[in-house]
Amino acid sequence: MLSLGFTVGMVAGGVLTDVLGRRSTMGMLALFALIVLPLVPGLLPESRTPERPRLDVPGAVTVTGGLLSVIYALSTAADRGFGHVDVIATLAAGLALLTAFALVESRTRHRWSPCRCCAAAPWRGATWAVWSPSP
Repeated sequence: MLSLGFTVGMVAGGVLTDVLGRRSTMGMLALFALIVLPLVPGLLPESRTPERPRLDVPGAVTVTGGLLSVIYALSTAADRGFGHVDVIATLAAGLALLTAFALVESRTRHRWSPCRCCAAAPWRGATWAVWSPSP
């Protein structure tokens, strides 16, 4: 089901962008939120736990810094090339932070994201679809 939603979303987003422009996708997200948000309290059960979990600050900091560094490196590489010092340094820092995130998350009690969700078949398929080279 996750793969179907991913595929439909990508195709619908592409068609919407071609027909109405890239800004229309933000309007559609706002429209979707206005439709879905009022339905949430009636459709989703309460999920609070009696124990209040601690905020996973190290996990949040490492994943945010890692993703920002990798995205910055890849977007800078488009202009300067992968051999530029900025690109190499920020890419290395991003990968180091993402590795630190994996280590932090494997050792903490209150995880930012459960590690077992990444091993589920739909996530593996979606990740493969996103990162595989297109023809």
